[in-house]
Amino acid sequence: MATLSSPIHQDQVFINFRGKDIRHGFASHLVDALKRHNIKVFIDTDEQKGRDLKHLFKRIKESSVALVILSTGYAESKWCLDELKVIMEQEEKREMTVIPIFYKVRTGDVKKQKGVFGNRFRRRSEKSSHEEMEKWQVALKAVSNKFGFTLDNNRPFREICSRLLFPFRSQSLSGSFSKWFVGFSSRRKSPSSV
Repeated sequence: MATLSSPIHQDQVFINFRGKDIRHGFASHLVDALKRHNIKVFIDTDEQKGRDLKHLFKRIKESSVALVILSTGYAESKWCLDELKVIMEQEEKREMTVIPIFYKVRTGDVKKQKGVFGNRFRRRSEKSSHEEMEKWQVALKAVSNKFGFTLDNNRPFREICSRLLFPFRSQSLSGSFSKWFVGFSSRRKSPSSV
């Protein structure tokens, strides 16, 4: 059995997102698409209710890939920001591949906490310590510096999910899933607009 100090890295995707913004829309379509391709997915609804947050952090540490879906309300959530901090720590230790998905937000607004995203982040500061805010700012900047996807408002969820999963169509996922994500994170292209 894994302990909090010695995680087992699985071919599991941890999805970090603001449920209020996208749980019953984009996130549910993405989870369904990943599962249809036999990819193990973990989202917070899979966690037993009433458990301490450290158990969710354990699930992050057990995963080999994190999809961080940044939306306009993302920065309002202490939960999302705390998860992001742990995700970026795992990535810094090279124990996780992190892929940001900018869902109806601009990369620069996340990176510099500007616009609607920035306003909501500043509102969070009224309820948080200076130390927490600094750590979250570092994590937001780091995730914004990664290559990822920018999703516009004009495409249906099914088409967006299809584009995100395109590399999986022609290969067996059982051994290549982590390799694709690792390859994805090392590509030297600008963030794609899906």
